[in-house]
Amino acid sequence: MYGATLPAGTTLTQNGTDCDDINISVYQSGLLYTDVDGDGYTVGAATSVCYGATLPSGKSLTSAGTDCDDTNNSVWQSNTLYTDADGDTYTVGTGTITCYGASLPTGTTLTQNGTDCNDNAYSVTNTCGGGSVVNLTMFIEGYYLGGNTMNSVKLNQDYVSPATDVEELTVELQDATTLVLVDVAVGTLHTDGHLSVTFNTAAAGSYYIAVKGSNLLQTWSAQPQAVGTTPLIYDFSTADTQAFGSNMREMEPGVFAMYNGDVNQDESIDNLDLDPIFIDIDASSYGVLATDLNGDGSVDNLDLDNVFISIDASRYSDHP
Repeated sequence: MYGATLPAGTTLTQNGTDCDDINISVYQSGLLYTDVDGDGYTVGAATSVCYGATLPSGKSLTSAGTDCDDTNNSVWQSNTLYTDADGDTYTVGTGTITCYGASLPTGTTLTQNGTDCNDNAYSVTNTCGGGSVVNLTMFIEGYYLGGNTMNSVKLNQDYVSPATDVEELTVELQDATTLVLVDVAVGTLHTDGHLSVTFNTAAAGSYYIAVKGSNLLQTWSAQPQAVGTTPLIYDFSTADTQAFGSNMREMEPGVFAMYNGDVNQDESIDNLDLDPIFIDIDASSYGVLATDLNGDGSVDNLDLDNVFISIDASRYSDHP
């Protein structure tokens, strides 16, 4: 009950509950997070805060996650990163906890495949201690796209592999004199033509380098190569004479590739290789298949473009 005017400190209407009725500038309460740099990532747990028309400076109603540095809006997430200057997924040193933003800092990686003995050269020397490293450069005819690059065959076929991977190839060391198989290693051929393998049992010596794949026409180095403690670098792609019997095709001026189409791996490309290709074409097959000669993930008439040429030319593996 009152007279002509409302009693002091009262009102006939209300806009809501006032969390601080002695301060006219604040009235609403909410759970707020600390976000000093305003990047949406916060520190600490939300606390109840009484405020007015706008949020207090450095506070946020929502959180996109924990901020490892709330003084810099360009960094917020923290992980253990490894140094990988050459980007070949082999790293140096131990992992360190690093605070960064939307992308990894240059020269770092979240994962590692092992220790890199030379982090200034892509896949030149990855493993430390023991073994003989052989670094090859090569292209495969059907996968070649031009400009010293190949199709992302593994990704096209299995949908999960890195876009830099083409195929797992077998590399053999054949004794230069007796031609006896001495050691075998398997490595991933990358779209830029690089492949690195380590032989762990072969003694230092002179060996032919033989390369095999799922549909690759087996190809050997033109001459025996010195394999030992010093990593070997051998580039098949610079001339057809880099392969025994000059058994490669020029894809563009100065770039040579190994033939593929030997689906049954009998060391020749002939009509016998057509049978499984035609079966997969009729079935519209796709996936990890040796009959996918252009590496686009499916088997169709496009895979016949090169194989007919090789059949007409009677292509076969040439080696000592």
